[in-house]
Amino acid sequence: MTNMAKSMRRCGEIWLSMAKDIYVEEKRKMKAIDQMDQVSSVELMKPIIDQETGELAYENDLSKATFDVSVDVGPSFTSRRDATVRALTGMMQVTSDPETQMILQSMAIMNMDGEGIGDIKDFFRKKLVQMGVIKPTEEEEQAMVQAMAQGQQPDPQSVYLMAAAEEAQAKSIQAQANAEYSLARAEESKAKTMETLSTIDIDQRKSAIETAEKIGAALQPRVNVVPSATQFG
Repeated sequence: MTNMAKSMRRCGEIWLSMAKDIYVEEKRKMKAIDQMDQVSSVELMKPIIDQETGELAYENDLSKATFDVSVDVGPSFTSRRDATVRALTGMMQVTSDPETQMILQSMAIMNMDGEGIGDIKDFFRKKLVQMGVIKPTEEEEQAMVQAMAQGQQPDPQSVYLMAAAEEAQAKSIQAQANAEYSLARAEESKAKTMETLSTIDIDQRKSAIETAEKIGAALQPRVNVVPSATQFG
């Protein structure tokens, strides 16, 4: 295994030295693979303006690039992708969010190998790009901009998610309005109760005063005037 790694490293060094001399034409399209094994497209010798000097420069110039060749001895590319698919399908069993399950399912399909599934993998990659899960390549970004400029119909999944979000927002607003209405009714009932209590208190005081006046009048002594005999003499 050690000798195999050394030989593959030497092959990579030779290929790199040849590539710096061969890949020199402008606007050459090449595929690139990132750390997540996602395939993207890059353009070699892309003319740009240097921000510091203001002169014409070239982006992705292999002739001036410096690379280190490394070799990783371990599971093959296919076995790693199979392990990724198993991990993604396992995660689908422990999540209940439909959107998360759809993302995991799309990622699992994109990591599968087999005959005739290339178009399916491209379809799910497009969906993930539209959802913002995967960063689009320059070609995909240009296609999205052109689709928006032409007024292309939105993706059905995006329409569903937007409708669900609007429905949830409407329900939240309705629930808040119901809560405010219930609070207002409670405050109104409280005010009426206070008014009733204050009225009862005034009536009770008035009734007590009237009762006291009646009792006082009943207890007041009566004086009878009896004429004397001299008055008639």
